[in-house]
Amino acid sequence: MRIIRLDENSKQNILSDLLKRDPNNYSQYAHTVEAIVEDVKENKDKALFAYTEKFDGALITGDTVRVAKEEIQEAMEQMDPALLEVMKRSMKNIRAYHEKQRRQSWFDSKPDGTILGQKITPLESAGVYVPGGKAAYPSSVLMNIIPAEVAGVQRIVMVTPPGKDGKVNPVTLTAAHLAGATEVYKAGGAQAVAALAFGTESIPRVDKIVGPGNIFVALAKKAVYGHVSIDSIAGPSEILVIADDSANPRFVAADLLSQAEHDELASAILVTTSMDLAEKVSREIDGFVKDLSRKEILEKSLENYGYILVAESMAEAIEAAPITLRESLPEEPVTIVADGDRLYRVFQNLLQNALKYALEGSRVYLTLDVRDGTAEVSLKNTSRTELPDGVGFTGRFVRGDQSRTDGGSGLGLAIADSFTQACGGELRVEPVADLFVVTV
Repeated sequence: MRIIRLDENSKQNILSDLLKRDPNNYSQYAHTVEAIVEDVKENKDKALFAYTEKFDGALITGDTVRVAKEEIQEAMEQMDPALLEVMKRSMKNIRAYHEKQRRQSWFDSKPDGTILGQKITPLESAGVYVPGGKAAYPSSVLMNIIPAEVAGVQRIVMVTPPGKDGKVNPVTLTAAHLAGATEVYKAGGAQAVAALAFGTESIPRVDKIVGPGNIFVALAKKAVYGHVSIDSIAGPSEILVIADDSANPRFVAADLLSQAEHDELASAILVTTSMDLAEKVSREIDGFVKDLSRKEILEKSLENYGYILVAESMAEAIEAAPITLRESLPEEPVTIVADGDRLYRVFQNLLQNALKYALEGSRVYLTLDVRDGTAEVSLKNTSRTELPDGVGFTGRFVRGDQSRTDGGSGLGLAIADSFTQACGGELRVEPVADLFVVTV
């Protein structure tokens, strides 16, 4: 993985490179996607099966496109019992979370006989896209199907690309069955999105399409929006990590690869003050890539959009990272890892960046997590919309190591308070339990 000294020229060159990944710059893909969508809309199953053979190498027919009960049973029998137990625990946690989000209908009658209210009605059907190929993403399955099931959606349809043998990854299929999918179809890419949006002889249309995918899936969702509801048009995956010489190079490398493996347009960036760490992380990545099944995708994404940047100081690293991230990767968190001695300086710099973004009209979220003497601070630009009057940014102190809960929260509030005083009282910090709200 390339190692570059951080300076103004390198920042601008990298930024220009990353901006090529903006979905608005994908015209060369858009024409292909639009043609596929129109073809499936007009020719239905015939086009869907032709694209499945072309892109996935699988021969699918109207009789085999839907996963049969026997295939689900076969997948369940192949599952590692330990992984199956982990999935069940994950399901329990995910369901408990979304049950708290569920909205209720309400009605209110007035003395004059007027009845006011709001009726919450779940969608009749939802389509869940799950990436396929060599990788299995049971987490994507669970986190997209379970919310629909909790909301009361009656028909939950999952589509995922089949292997060349015409089968669905057994882990993916097991997760879909356990989560509550009512139908699973062997289809992927833009053609699967089009089938969900317009319907074919084999796949009835749905009311909404959700789930992650590559650039072709994202552009297909954009193309069908209006004919069907969608969750969002997500850009390529990305991660940015800031670390000093106290970081574990193997852990940093694993974090970078966790996003770089998604597709060729994924970006993984490390900003560090230590050339020694940079070189160790680079060696760890080389070692990982050799043994991973998605080697080709990793090599392309790292070659095109992977960087290890070496800064002169932590202040320079912190200043540079949000600028790069804010312009090109606005929806992903920046995570900063530092030992206790460096925490004050890290958090103070992050507060300064948060304030700057807030004043420019961005919504910013900060997280401070203290565990065993190490603090993780995250900064996320969550929206480009204007902030409500008076609100600058909000943050949360995540309670990690219970032995340090009070010290962690207290330390964070002390830092925020001292920063407020340094600004001459122009900011106000309001602690609420483990939260703080900073107003301008």
